[in-house]
Amino acid sequence: MKKVLVLALVVVGGLVIGSPRLADYFANKAFKEKNREKEWAPGLAYRGGVFHMHLYNFGKANTIFKKALDQWDDFEKRPDCMYKTASSYKHLGKTGKALKWYKRYKNHYPDHRWYSEAKKNISQLNANLEVSEEVAR
Repeated sequence: MKKVLVLALVVVGGLVIGSPRLADYFANKAFKEKNREKEWAPGLAYRGGVFHMHLYNFGKANTIFKKALDQWDDFEKRPDCMYKTASSYKHLGKTGKALKWYKRYKNHYPDHRWYSEAKKNISQLNANLEVSEEVAR
């Protein structure tokens, strides 16, 4: 029993330590030239970005999401990539860029599941900017 517990801890520890590498592996595999036209490639890139978000690697997640948006014009997770790009910028404290991406998402996907959340985030970020400007005066 003790050996099984130790093995489980080693496996879990290895997964946590190797997680950024695994996320990069997903994204890199999707962006390889030979895979770009495969139907699974955009979803794999998206999952790599989401994986980085779960690890609080928001800058790396943004790089992956924006590359996926540039790479594929029409794929199932495109609205999600756009929303998560905005969300990552928000987590990074880049209010202007977050607003730009939330607005872009809102304008392109009015029927998407996160539309109302994007509107709420735009209002909050605008309010934060106003407060910051008043404090600066």
